[in-house]
Amino acid sequence: MLISAQHKINIPIRKILVIQLGDIGDVVWAIPAFWALKAAFPQADLSVLVRNPNGDLLLDDPHIDKIFQVDQQSLFKGLQLLKNLRREKFDLLFDLRADESRGFYFLPQRSENESGAVLFRVVLA
Repeated sequence: MLISAQHKINIPIRKILVIQLGDIGDVVWAIPAFWALKAAFPQADLSVLVRNPNGDLLLDDPHIDKIFQVDQQSLFKGLQLLKNLRREKFDLLFDLRADESRGFYFLPQRSENESGAVLFRVVLA
């Protein structure tokens, strides 16, 4: 995977989260991105965050290690999901929607080596 020198990643990447909270078509279009990330970081666990029930589409994909689904109907489930995501201590985050509504949830978290997670916003045109 090519990343600009100004965005050089100097930490071992063990856990990656890809956020794709679009509709089912957006999730389908994101599948090649999931595969490319797994090819670039084969040693890393790849997790995806999608809206419920779109994660069901990805259940049999061998490139994806864990699927988190947002249930927009329950505040309690949303808070529990946020707690579970932060507990994962992701090293690398990709937000495929590239809007400002979600990134702040993840930036304050720290990985085990205290280097912090690296967040990339990706615009798929």
